[in-house]
Amino acid sequence: MFEDRTLLSIFVILCLAVLVAFIVYFTGGTRFSYAHLIYLPIILAAYFYKIKGGITAALIGGFLLGPYMPLNTSTMTMQGLENWTFRMSLLVIVGTFAGYLFSLLESQLEQVNQIAYYDSETGLPNKLKLKKELEKEIEAENDFYLLILSINNFIDIYKMIGFMNFSNYIKKLLQYIKDFEKIRDQIYYINESKYGLILKKEADLSIFLSQFVEYMDHAVEFNQISIFNDISLGITAYPEQSQIADELIDQAFISLEKAATKKLQYCGSIRSRTAALKRVILDY
Repeated sequence: MFEDRTLLSIFVILCLAVLVAFIVYFTGGTRFSYAHLIYLPIILAAYFYKIKGGITAALIGGFLLGPYMPLNTSTMTMQGLENWTFRMSLLVIVGTFAGYLFSLLESQLEQVNQIAYYDSETGLPNKLKLKKELEKEIEAENDFYLLILSINNFIDIYKMIGFMNFSNYIKKLLQYIKDFEKIRDQIYYINESKYGLILKKEADLSIFLSQFVEYMDHAVEFNQISIFNDISLGITAYPEQSQIADELIDQAFISLEKAATKKLQYCGSIRSRTAALKRVILDY
């Protein structure tokens, strides 16, 4: 699909350049202002392909309006060498500058997107990005589960390894989660202790949860310390629970709160830093 769009855009740019050449020829030649229409395919190429596209389109446009294009078609007066070479040079400058501006604009938009949709510490997409991804899945009518994972003992871990090491540990923990064979999709950052996962309904949920909880029971090795992560999971489902992204997120958090409450009842007074007791609630 991407290659098809690329070929189509190149075809459109070339056709537009040729169309401009025909217009210039049949309206009297390069002495008239119609010759300025050649900037259109150049700007378009610069938009799609940046500096290289702008320069390439400028060379093509300069040639089409170059040595074989009359200055005046009624008298068939041809252009001098200095005339069309100067025009081509000017077109190349415009194409280069336009490509540079579009490259700069794209870079700025990427930075804005990074700030708006990604967490600066972990590099993970944030809650706003999660919402947009949910909306995309809902629009495509793809059935899925939304999981909110909570690290209940993250304060204890924070105290244990210190401020300077905590970000590095979280990154290692997230990589550990990604290494779980059935988690192929992106992890979404909500806050330091909570992360979102979108799980497609391709496998049995109970089997996945059983295997994932068992996987998370193992310690994560960090700076020669075995760190156990006390987690809870809140889960909701599309389309059974809701067909609105915000509602699905809210329901997953409600499910997470129920999981935490039942977990505290289950753990009683034995909850500790190294405890790896987990409770999962599927709020149906």
